[in-house]
Amino acid sequence: MKERLVVITGTTAGLGKGLFEALKDSCDIITVNRRMPEDRSHINICADLSDVETVKRCGLEKMLSVRTGYNSYVFINNAFTMGSLTDACELDADDVVDSVSVNVTSAILLMNGFVRAVRGRAQDVRVVNITSGAARRSLHGWSLYCMSKAAMEMYVNCLGNDCPEIKCFNIDPGVVDTDMQVKIRDFKVGREHGVFDSLARDGRLKTPAQAAEMIIKECL
Repeated sequence: MKERLVVITGTTAGLGKGLFEALKDSCDIITVNRRMPEDRSHINICADLSDVETVKRCGLEKMLSVRTGYNSYVFINNAFTMGSLTDACELDADDVVDSVSVNVTSAILLMNGFVRAVRGRAQDVRVVNITSGAARRSLHGWSLYCMSKAAMEMYVNCLGNDCPEIKCFNIDPGVVDTDMQVKIRDFKVGREHGVFDSLARDGRLKTPAQAAEMIIKECL
C-alpha cells in the first residue's frame, strides 16, 4: 500500500488523464468517470455526474471508509462539462440542469462524501478544485462554465473556512490543450475566439502533462 490515496474525477481524457498518469505510480488512486478508463489497474467508480441520484448511490464514501492506514488523502475535483456555448438568454433548460448537476451538485456530493469518510483519519487531508480564470470574469457564450467554476471556487473556500483541518485549494492550471479548447476555438462569436485561436497557433497551450505537473507541485 502506498502512503497517499487520491480520488480524481474525470480521468478518461485531458487534464484528468494527465493527473492520473502523473500520480499512478506514487499513489493509490480511485477515479470517478462516466465510463471505464483505458487503464484498469486501479479502482474506478462508474457514475454519470449529470444523474445526481446515481451519484448519491455511487458508493465512494463507503469505499473510502474501509481504506485506512494512509498518511494522506486527496480529492481532486476535475470533471466538468463546458455546456452550450451560446448567449445566456438562449440556454436550453436541459443543458442548464445537466451543467449544474455535473459541475456543481455532483462535485459537492462527491467532495462531501470524501471529507466525511476521511476527516480525522490522517493529518494531511486535501481538497483540490480545478478552477479557471472564467470563474472571475464573464466570457461571451460561456455563462454555464463561468457560473459553475465560480460556484465551486466559493464552495471550496467555504469548506476550508468551515473545516480548517482540511487543506483546500482552488487552482487554475492555465490554458490546456484539450478537447475543450477545440470546442472553444470552433465558437467563433465574441472577442475571446481570437485570443484562444492565437494561443493555439503560437504553441502557447500547456499540455495536460505540464498542467498536471504544476498542479501536483502547488497542491500536493
